[in-house]
Amino acid sequence: MCRFVETIRLQNHELCNIALHQLRYENTARRFFDSGYALEDIAKVASQFSERGGVNKIRIVYDESGVVFTSCEPYTMKNIKTLRLVECNDIDYTYKYADRSELDKAMTMRGNCDNVVIVRNGLLTDTSYTNIALYDGKHWLTPAHPLLRGTALMRLLDEEKLVSADIKADDVRKFSRLAMFNAMIDFGEMVLPVENVSCD
Repeated sequence: MCRFVETIRLQNHELCNIALHQLRYENTARRFFDSGYALEDIAKVASQFSERGGVNKIRIVYDESGVVFTSCEPYTMKNIKTLRLVECNDIDYTYKYADRSELDKAMTMRGNCDNVVIVRNGLLTDTSYTNIALYDGKHWLTPAHPLLRGTALMRLLDEEKLVSADIKADDVRKFSRLAMFNAMIDFGEMVLPVENVSCD
């Protein structure tokens, strides 16, 4: 049975970007579950943790039987300083599967770097756990075909803060900076110089 997950940022008692989490959950349910599946209110499920202060990471795991697991933990951002481009042409993470084995396999190729940027058919996609954007001196470009259209990515595109484009692995050095972001990491919070991206 396929399981999926929503990861939601709870900051100072507020559920961040909750409407887009609900939308992704509903799209996933329509794609994988039968028409009789009873949709949950993700905000209601997550609200059991709303009294917690600070920044917390809520995980809601669900399958065709409904919500099967919830958790809430204080969030500490990982210290990512280096990335390696790795080629994985067959990887598919269009939906936010609880099974991350394909992403874990990609991570085994990171060598001495902290994380990876997955390259599919010559184009950049995502790291193992974030969407990315690269700065060309004028605009922040984000891959047109990410592994996962994250909720933060959808919001930033809607706000026209990012430009969607095909970014070739061979063109990484044409950019100056690379930003990593997701539901838990705000855009601009984790930015690396492209010199820290290994292309070998």
